[in-house]
Amino acid sequence: MKKSICMLAAIVMVAVSLYSAGLEIPSGNFSAGWQIKDGARTFNRNGLYGHINGGSELFLEFGFDVLTVQRYIKGEDELALEAYKMTSPEAALGIYLMKCGQEIPVPGVPGRSTGDSYQLVALWGDYFLVVNNYSGKKEVAPAMTALLLATQKNIPAAEPADLFARLPEKDRVAGSERLIRGMYSLASLYTLGEDDVLLLKGEIFGVAADFKVGSQEVVTKIVIHYPGKQRAESAFNHVKANLDSYLEALGEAPGRLIFKDYKGKYGKIEVQGEVLTVTVNLAAAPSV
Repeated sequence: MKKSICMLAAIVMVAVSLYSAGLEIPSGNFSAGWQIKDGARTFNRNGLYGHINGGSELFLEFGFDVLTVQRYIKGEDELALEAYKMTSPEAALGIYLMKCGQEIPVPGVPGRSTGDSYQLVALWGDYFLVVNNYSGKKEVAPAMTALLLATQKNIPAAEPADLFARLPEKDRVAGSERLIRGMYSLASLYTLGEDDVLLLKGEIFGVAADFKVGSQEVVTKIVIHYPGKQRAESAFNHVKANLDSYLEALGEAPGRLIFKDYKGKYGKIEVQGEVLTVTVNLAAAPSV
């Protein structure tokens, strides 16, 4: 009887590791000769810092659910799969854009992906997927792709909403698009003030991209659609009252603030209806 109970417990443990957090982890046969090393590890919102100490805040801000980590070995080679389940495809896209760097699509991988012989990253459904190759051997690259594809097969496909339709296409710099959802994602673009100065509260998505102005100048635009005119005006007033100490307010008019930064560049914050727009890195001071 005890032996049967132990066997049942072992089966349950295997099932938990292979179907961790609802994700079916690829077995070792995703590519010839590879096998699972140890069991899968999972990290929830409270434990994510234990895996990416110092970088978990960005995931939590965008909307993080659970991380599943599984290692695979073949001889002396080792791969590690990291599957970050986010709360929505838009949240997964936000993380992907922050982490992908210059996007060079991986041949044969559906959806958005990029990487090299050390690491592949991909966006699929509401997951941000990472495959790490610790040796960096180029001959292991096909197995990295195979592991990524095997993982994608177990995740329902889902496209994020086209949030970037809120930005003009004309003169937009391809590949510069980013999402923001709070202080950490905003800080990667520009410092307007401390804490969640735009009052996004990890709930509202803002969109950002660079735009060419003339032949030399490139400016950054951030556009946020708030759920109502009052929320947008509250955010505008909050930015005015909490503008970063390195920014010098030059003038204001109803719904408009002009400032200068420590680099000698200029910026403006405008609110119109439920939309707040921030434009920075301007070469000349805009009119009030």
